[in-house]
Amino acid sequence: MEGKNTSFWKSSGGVAIIVAMIAGVLGIANTVISKSGWLGSNRPEQVVTAVQPSTGVDACQSARIVQPRVTRSRAEAKAFPVSRRVAVVWEPTECIMVVQYYQGDTLRDEWKQQVSGTEFDFRPPLDGETEIKIWREPPGVITDAGWVWVSQQ
Repeated sequence: MEGKNTSFWKSSGGVAIIVAMIAGVLGIANTVISKSGWLGSNRPEQVVTAVQPSTGVDACQSARIVQPRVTRSRAEAKAFPVSRRVAVVWEPTECIMVVQYYQGDTLRDEWKQQVSGTEFDFRPPLDGETEIKIWREPPGVITDAGWVWVSQQ
């Protein structure tokens, strides 16, 4: 019996058949596993606005107001005058943000889904100390704030 089995494997290419069967099973298993998400290689990537490729961090979470010039100190607001109509520019410029302005610690107006460089009309009941805030939307994280002095210029 022992000689019979050995001659069968040699004469009919049994080893080659076994190797081919194992390779086929492994190939099917790899396809099933990768498409089911067990392996991360075939999962779709999430698209996030302004992602820094080197770190994978959402750059919009750290957007900064670059215009008008603002101060971080409320006490210095008078040294940063702006007219009631002012363009607010932030960087990175491709970030879609919420823009708000406050007077007397009260929200006076809010604009959602804004692009950098949009001109806003600050029509508060009074001139004076004003805080401008920009927020990342979503998830609603404040990214920058600064003080200016609004006047009827």
